[in-house]
This record gives sequence, structure tokens and C-alpha cells, in this order.
Amino acid sequence: MPIAGVPLGYTELSWFFFSVGILFWLILLVIVFNRVFFHHPLDAHLMPTLFILIAPPAVGFISYLKLVGTLDSFGRILYFAGLFLTILLFTQIRRFLGLKFFLSWWAYSFPLAAIGIASLVMSSATQQSLYLQIGSGLVLLLSGVVFILLIQTARAIGQQAICVPDQGPATHAQQSQSSSRLLPWLTIAGLALLFAAGVWLAIRVAPATILAG
Repeated sequence: MPIAGVPLGYTELSWFFFSVGILFWLILLVIVFNRVFFHHPLDAHLMPTLFILIAPPAVGFISYLKLVGTLDSFGRILYFAGLFLTILLFTQIRRFLGLKFFLSWWAYSFPLAAIGIASLVMSSATQQSLYLQIGSGLVLLLSGVVFILLIQTARAIGQQAICVPDQGPATHAQQSQSSSRLLPWLTIAGLALLFAAGVWLAIRVAPATILAG
């Protein structure tokens, strides 16, 4: 709300929605971590939804900068919380490899877009090239992820494999055995190259960008 509301002059209303969003983000975070740590592992089709945890602090950071107009300690807390959750989920990449395609895979897209844009906003606010590199890498990575999601969704539609009754939860081991071992790693390698390409492009343009700023 603040991202669009502040430029339109709805500052107090934007603060209201921002406050409510922060409140329920904290509640959601506690519920999800309680589910992950103290209960049975998530079903395979729910695993991608963990990426949704990245979006609230990332979008909250962008919204907060719109509200206050300058980067302060709380803004940094929001950004680095989102960045930490991104890194945390990336370290669990092996858990995501070999998962059968579900529509829940689209949960990868919006959070990556949010933290990528937040990194570019952070770069603009601090004039530090590191955040520009992170943001550019994430945006190119997102492009690759969305392309894969479109291909997988089209294939699933063609095979009439979406919007069908659930066949019951499948374990990660079962999913890995039924899928190719090589293809997921090739996909990860391709996405890593996209991220590296984004970082390289940012390194090339960072000096000019900072001087212009």
C-alpha cells in the first residue's frame, strides 16, 4: 500500500496498512517456524511456499523507505532480514532439487522479485555497488526462474497434471527417485550463471552509476 499510497498523498493510510502488515508478518513468521521446527516435515508440494517468507521484509523495506524518505536503522533491519531469509533458503537448495512440479512453484517468483527490487533500492539509498550487484544478479536469476515456471506450467497443462485431485503427500526421497538426477543440477547451474551474469553487468556499470548518483 505505501509504495503506491505515499506518492498519491495517502500517507496516514499508508502508515496504517504498513503497521498492520508488519504485525501480521511477525505472527506469520512465528507460525511458519513453529511448523518447520516442531512438526512433521512439509509435504513436497508445500516446500516452495517457504519462499513467501522473503516477501514481507523485502516489500516492507521498500514501503518503509517510501514512508520516511531516508534509510535508517529500521530500514536496514527489514532489508537484511529479507536478505538473510533469501540466503537461508538458498542454502537448502538440495531440498528443492528433484521436487515434482506443482503450481506452488510460482511461490519462487514474487519473493525473488521483491528482494531483487529491494536490493536495487538499497543500492540507490546507500550508493554502494554491492547492493547493485546483488539486485542485478537476483533480477536476472528471477528471469530464468520465470522462464522455467512458464515452461513447466505449459507442460503440466499439456499433460493435464494440474488442478487434479491430490494423490497424497510424497516424501522428498520418492520425488528424487522418480525424477532425473542430472536435469535439476543443470537447471541450478544455469540459474547460477544468470546470477553471475547479473553481478558482472553490475560491476561493469557500477562506477558510472555511482558517479552519476
